[in-house]
Amino acid sequence: FLWIDLCLRKGSQPNEDDQKKIMMLEKKVQSFIRTCRFPRLEYVSPLEIIEGVAKEFEGSNVVRFTTENFSEKEEIMVDLLRIKDCIENLIFNARDAILDKNKKIGKTDDRDFIHVRLIKEDRGFSISCEDAGKGMSPGEVEAYIQGKTSGLGLRGIHRTVKNHNGEISLVSKQGEGTKVKILFKLSEERYD
Repeated sequence: FLWIDLCLRKGSQPNEDDQKKIMMLEKKVQSFIRTCRFPRLEYVSPLEIIEGVAKEFEGSNVVRFTTENFSEKEEIMVDLLRIKDCIENLIFNARDAILDKNKKIGKTDDRDFIHVRLIKEDRGFSISCEDAGKGMSPGEVEAYIQGKTSGLGLRGIHRTVKNHNGEISLVSKQGEGTKVKILFKLSEERYD
């Protein structure tokens, strides 16, 4: 925030990369603030979750969304904002991992994609986010699985998924990328 304040005081305009960083920082701050409020549980279709996130990334040529085997009738009781924040945070982390990897290998054009998939499972549905970024070490993967990461984003995702009785898995290999998969059970009965 000091950097933003300094730019504004000097009267200079941030360049395009700096504007993207500012927007990402703003999103992360908003996401963190939302995690501090009481949950607002509601019945939503998993399709509604993905469509809401996809709307945030309209115009992005890096993020691809796919769905498999879903109908509008299937619902889950979740805090929609928190779940959307989790998925958006995974996408931001994937984007950062891809950019870090590209810097290390001297790649100048970004042709890597982030794949977000919504899939009907036997026990419910899963949302996965997969990238071909820098990947994580085995120690980083273990810390993530245990919810002991140092980053607020990963820790918040882990906590939110657990609070929704979901399961989370992570597969990663350094230099090859990461896949995070969240599994939720579908609501069998409605309690309105």
